[in-house]
Amino acid sequence: MTNIQSHNIQSHNIQFQNTSKTSSQTALYIGRFQPFHNGHLNSVEQIINSEITKIIFGVGSSDQELTTKNPFNFFERKSMIELVMQALNSQRNIAIEFEVLAIPDFDTNTQWVEYIMENLPSFEVVFSGNPITSQCFNNTNIKFRTLEYNKIIKASTIRQKILEHGNWEELVPAEIVQFLISINANNRLKGIVELWESRDYTFNNFDKAKPILIFEKNFCEVHTPDFVFHQHQKNHNNTLDIIKKTLEECLLNYDICNCEVPLIRGLNDYQLIIAVGGDGTFLKIASKLSSGQYIIGVNSDPERSVGGLIAFNSSNIKELLERLNSNSSSNSVKFQKWDRLSAKVNGNSLPAMAVNEVLISKPNIYQTSRLELTYNFQKTQFFGNGIIVATHKGNTAFYKASGGVDFEIPYYGYVAILPFYINGNLPRTKILEADSTLEVSTLRDGHFLIFDSNEEFKYNLKDGDEIEITKNPNNRFNVIG
Repeated sequence: MTNIQSHNIQSHNIQFQNTSKTSSQTALYIGRFQPFHNGHLNSVEQIINSEITKIIFGVGSSDQELTTKNPFNFFERKSMIELVMQALNSQRNIAIEFEVLAIPDFDTNTQWVEYIMENLPSFEVVFSGNPITSQCFNNTNIKFRTLEYNKIIKASTIRQKILEHGNWEELVPAEIVQFLISINANNRLKGIVELWESRDYTFNNFDKAKPILIFEKNFCEVHTPDFVFHQHQKNHNNTLDIIKKTLEECLLNYDICNCEVPLIRGLNDYQLIIAVGGDGTFLKIASKLSSGQYIIGVNSDPERSVGGLIAFNSSNIKELLERLNSNSSSNSVKFQKWDRLSAKVNGNSLPAMAVNEVLISKPNIYQTSRLELTYNFQKTQFFGNGIIVATHKGNTAFYKASGGVDFEIPYYGYVAILPFYINGNLPRTKILEADSTLEVSTLRDGHFLIFDSNEEFKYNLKDGDEIEITKNPNNRFNVIG
């Protein structure tokens, strides 16, 4: 049973029937609770007055977060329900037992019901005002009771009012008002809307007079058996030949460079950069681009490179370049604005930016990092393997190692990840708001900071160094595809 604490439900006169329950009965109440509002509160009152001794709150779409429809993650929604139930129980002589459990989305209603029946504790009745939910349980022995919903109160309306600084507080319990203010819900929703409604832009200012930069993979850094190396290089060169030939047919000038062949002009002289190789090649050049430049990522050997950040390869790059050259509205080329992280050390800005992640750690995994983290004026000391601060495109391997989920959903902010740590009072991941700053202080010598796991952008740190890591719109760059 969840621990009961004292809270006050304000502005709500909740009436509970004085029923004498002769038998124990558990109810399942399913909702997304985005956020928990007065309509949900009224539903809980109906359930309690139906001679129920325990409520299982099934948080639907628990695997969805940081989207316009599902802005709050499972743990935030769980906290909302717990706050309200603790406040309700403080008004009652006999506390209602409750439990809050996750119900992820599935492709079919049958899979959804099977998950509930197999993974949730036993229950005798399902409460909902949704007729589709009733149909889902038709083939089970579970009773279904229809809730009377207040159709005026909708979570979508509340989210819109929060976004527009409207009068939303009267639509949710007082505990939820305080909770949403504490997590800065307005800034959260603003960032999500900006990201989801402005994801695709049209590239309509291509300057044909400017040369194009082809930044290719450096094969001196490849360490594989000879037969693999030669096939890898062959595939790469074939892709490179397709790009060069297409540009020549379109009468577009280009320069070629890699990590060993220097640029013959300044990087800012190029409007369009084509990164040919894998994710590593893409990251090396993307960290240096200005906000007015555009990049195309081309995986030159998909057989041996995943290229998770790259949209093109030898089979589709020719068609893209031809469309780009045509400047026709019917052949418009789309691009997205991707976030990057910047960092300062003792007030001095570092020259690189991270597309994936910033890592602060000791050189060896068995050495303990001792750091002090400051976020929203709260300081916490951290002892462990280091800290990773990642964008929504950030290093998936690091994120999974920390127990997180995939980066398929574009995050409005960025995330701090603590993969393995000694002091266990810290959350393993922490979502950070857009335009906010994470401050990290080193408490010992011997740490380093590195952008995107790239040795070119590695900086040594000493005891007492003050690091500031920030994501803001000025750091964005343009990715075609």
